[in-house]
This record gives sequence, C-alpha cells and structure tokens, in this order.
Amino acid sequence: MTLTEVVAGATQLSTLALDAASVSDPGMTASRVTDLAAKLIPCVAVDVVRVTAVGDLRILASSDPGFSQLTLPSWRRWPHFPLSDAVQGPCRFKNHGTGYPAALLADCGIVSELMFALRVGDNDHGHLRFLFQDNVSPSSSVGRLAAAFAVQAAIAADRAALQVSVMNMQKAIYTNRDISAAVGILMARQGITYPDAYQLLRSVSQNTNRKLRNVAAEILNSHEPTTRRADLA
Repeated sequence: MTLTEVVAGATQLSTLALDAASVSDPGMTASRVTDLAAKLIPCVAVDVVRVTAVGDLRILASSDPGFSQLTLPSWRRWPHFPLSDAVQGPCRFKNHGTGYPAALLADCGIVSELMFALRVGDNDHGHLRFLFQDNVSPSSSVGRLAAAFAVQAAIAADRAALQVSVMNMQKAIYTNRDISAAVGILMARQGITYPDAYQLLRSVSQNTNRKLRNVAAEILNSHEPTTRRADLA
C-alpha cells in the first residue's frame, strides 16, 4: 500500500463515524460500514457478523452477500467457540481448528480472514470480518488499516444503537405522558378514580383493537367524551 493510499484511507476513516453514524437504523449503519470498508480496504468482501453461543456465524450485513454466504459451509464444517476480543488474526486456529484455513481456501479461494470486535465499553455489536485472496496479517499495512476502520465502525454502530435507544425512551415518555393526561381527563369527565379511568382507557383500547396511546391521543384532541362508564363492564 502506497503512502498516497494510506493518506486517502486516513481521510476516509476520519469521515466514517460521521457518515455511518448519521443513520439511526443499526441495520442501515451496518450496511453502510461494509460498503465503505470494501471501498477502502483491498479485499474480496467485508461483513458485519455475530458468532452465536454455539459457534455459528450470522451475517448481519455484507459488501457482497452472495460471496459471504459461500463461506458458511467452511465455517460450519469445523468446531468453533465464541470469539473473544483478543482473537484477531488470519483464520484464528484456536477457534476453528487447523482444517478451517484449507477449507476456506478450497471452497472460496480465501487465503486470509481477519475479524475485529465491534465493541464500545460493554456494548457488543458483533465483529467486522475481512476476506482476502492474498496473505494479509494484522500487522501489515492493510491489516492495521482494517483494524483502524473497525474502531470507527464500532463507534458508528454504537452511536446508531444509542440513537435508537434514545428515540425509544422519548417515545415511551411521550406515550406515558399522553396516557396519564387522558386518564386525568376521564377522571374529571366521568367522576371516577384513577384506577377506573385507566381501566376504562384499556377497555376502549382492547374493544376497538387500537393501541392505548392512540386512544389517549384521541381523548386529548377531542372536546367530547369518547368513552362511557358502561365500557368498564
């Protein structure tokens, strides 16, 4: 890799977190990460994967989904253990057994496989997997660039997951606020207690097959009662 390519790679790395993390959907972020990685790192394919408790590989996103699927039989043919953060190297003999590299080469023409944990603190977002048709070690220039990319990819994935969590919390806060306000309106209109008003709201939701928050919103936006005490029965 030339100096010009390294500089170009560093420039792209500096924009990765802003680019990929601007998407609040973790699935879209994973796809963006693999697409950017494939453009930056000279490899056959890049995947965001998870290794299950029984050692199976789940491909969450890929720069070349068809090719990545071809690697699954080789992966499943050899015994596996869940990957640790410290396992970063071509073909990871400790996890796959000595026959895995030969199988991957024979089945797919892959000489080197590098996997980097996408982890920020206690948040695990899987692994970033690079597949190469030549010998690439973690200490090579390409390997170091892949590792640096994985760090930024982990930050992007973590930010996307955090944005989703924040949006869900905000939605829950707004929903609970609207439901509480609707219950208060029913208490005043119907002259009933808080438990009865809440039960009335739930009954209307169930009887009309509408979400509780939608019934609450209707009450808040209405000047006339939309429920009756008879609905409690």
